[in-house]
Amino acid sequence: MVVPAFQQTLCDALRDREHHSNHDDELFYCSYLLGLLALESHGDAATEEEFIHLFSSSLNKTMVQENLNEQDQEHILDLWRQVSKSQ
Repeated sequence: MVVPAFQQTLCDALRDREHHSNHDDELFYCSYLLGLLALESHGDAATEEEFIHLFSSSLNKTMVQENLNEQDQEHILDLWRQVSKSQ
């Protein structure tokens, strides 16, 4: 299946970024995305693009439900865009 391998690639990219970061905020953003990726399987996604769409939707909903401040939400979304587009 394409999607589980793609999801693993995204996790690997985030772990690599997390490993090389010296900034507490970026470590938090990477960890946040990794945690949500571990919880969200989206096994019904047929393509990488569909997975990105479904995960992005879940990410937005989760950040609102968890009352993350707007600055953290923007940084997490920016990191997600960077990682998902680079794969």
